[in-house]
Amino acid sequence: MRDSSVLDSMRKTPRDRFVSAELVRYAYDDRPLPIGYGQTISQPYIVAKMTELLEPKREHQVLEIGSGSGYQAAVLSPLVAQVYTIEIIEPLGIAARQQGFDQGQPRQQTAAPRLQPCLQAARGFLCPARRDQRLGDFNGVFFSQANPSSIE
Repeated sequence: MRDSSVLDSMRKTPRDRFVSAELVRYAYDDRPLPIGYGQTISQPYIVAKMTELLEPKREHQVLEIGSGSGYQAAVLSPLVAQVYTIEIIEPLGIAARQQGFDQGQPRQQTAAPRLQPCLQAARGFLCPARRDQRLGDFNGVFFSQANPSSIE
């Protein structure tokens, strides 16, 4: 981790707000934790690494696919202009929305954005291609799959 703004956002984002009361004591452990519906909140290192790989800039608009607990969106929110997030599991989406981002202020879409996407998945994540194979193109940004165990 080299990006001080990402580290600062991680420090200021209270991970304990994104886990159940019985798991609060583990909230700052560097491991994933269950959030229900067979889903987990990613371990802090992976959230930080995904955020750093996006190379967030204040003018970026980010599309997160898979809101989960809302933690990744909360970490991204102070670093970029806008975070859009989609969750297919309705109760998780509702809970994530209730968390809000950027000190509790959800952001609203006003126009069709050009997005800097961050796609999360159970077995890894997709970020703009930096190396190896390209899987697809989203709004002019190519993606490669990164296996968390292979990240430097």
